[in-house]
Amino acid sequence: MVNNSHNLIFLEIKERLKDQLDSASSLDNKAGIALGLVGALLVGLLNSSWFIQLRYYYLLTILILMVATIICLLKAYFVRTYRKDPEPKTLIDGYQNKPEDETIRQLIRNFENCFNKNNEPLESKKRYLNWGFKLLALTVFAICLIVFLSTQIKTHGSYYKHGLGVSNYGRYR
Repeated sequence: MVNNSHNLIFLEIKERLKDQLDSASSLDNKAGIALGLVGALLVGLLNSSWFIQLRYYYLLTILILMVATIICLLKAYFVRTYRKDPEPKTLIDGYQNKPEDETIRQLIRNFENCFNKNNEPLESKKRYLNWGFKLLALTVFAICLIVFLSTQIKTHGSYYKHGLGVSNYGRYR
């Protein structure tokens, strides 16, 4: 006869383990979406004549931030193996002829062990994803700042007057 608290514990731990594995899938989806956003941003920049004509220190700043963002997001996205006990063959071979109460107690221990072992890779995935989002925000901020600075230099500095050919039309001598 199975103890009722064993059933309750079994169901709760099994549900928490399922939630934990669903959380890993959700984090992967977020990392994939963020990687897609970074890719779209990079393609947009590379197809922009403004970006190609930027001075190397601006280009380097943007590209370093983007590479750091991509690295963090890929580290979050990389597939890790999560423990999902019990293995069906082991369960059948080891517990087929055992009492139900003993099997449920062993499953509870296995689920707890799985949950604890899965926590570390999930926490690592969350950290990398958070850093990826922070770097993505910093990248967008840096691009906005560089757009502002580069347009200010072009419209008010000597770069615009002499570097872009306005003096070729005789406006500035």
